[in-house]
Amino acid sequence: MNHLILSGLTALASLNPSEESAPPSLAESPALQEASAPVAEPVGARSGFYARIQGGVGWLLDGSFDVVSGGSTTSGDASYDVGYLSGAAFGYRFDERWSAELELNYRTNDIDEVDQGGGNKIQEGDYASLAITANGYYTFRPGERLRPYIGAGLGLMQEIDADFGPDEIEAEERNLLAFQLLAGASYQISDPLSVSLEARYLGTAGPELEVSGSSDTIEADYDNVALIAGLTYSF
Repeated sequence: MNHLILSGLTALASLNPSEESAPPSLAESPALQEASAPVAEPVGARSGFYARIQGGVGWLLDGSFDVVSGGSTTSGDASYDVGYLSGAAFGYRFDERWSAELELNYRTNDIDEVDQGGGNKIQEGDYASLAITANGYYTFRPGERLRPYIGAGLGLMQEIDADFGPDEIEAEERNLLAFQLLAGASYQISDPLSVSLEARYLGTAGPELEVSGSSDTIEADYDNVALIAGLTYSF
């Protein structure tokens, strides 16, 4: 009988509310913890203004180098050494895919040889240009650190000039229509900074350079292919 009474008292003690487990607090709620976890910011470029500096190497494609003097033309074929370019751009990124900019680039290539036939050759000088273009870009893989892109541009060769021969003859033309096509990829280093590497083609509409101190002109093709590295800062 005493055993039955003791067992009943033990059972009643186990039902004491003061010893019941407390319900989990809101802070320990898995749903609340998941909702309050920090959300990672996208690494892709944000909209707004940006500035870029750039430089690279350029190949001026072989082409004609014809001298027109007194109504007669002396035809020539030109080849060039590998040259360099440097420039800067300022633009606006509308969203993670579309952007537009104004760009200034200087390019120069030394003359390897201008063969005018009959043993006449020019092996000194350079062919250079200063171009201002308006460019548009389309970027793939928005939100990623590594983003391929393509683009095109239209503008002016503010100046295109050739200095050649032992007498350092100068010839130039100004405000010549120019266009370019490009493709590359950028990589987001940090929130404001990214680096880029691209291939670019720049062409013109038939340069006719006026020889300084003369009525002679030079019709010389200008088609430039370049490999360009850039550093961009987004404001």
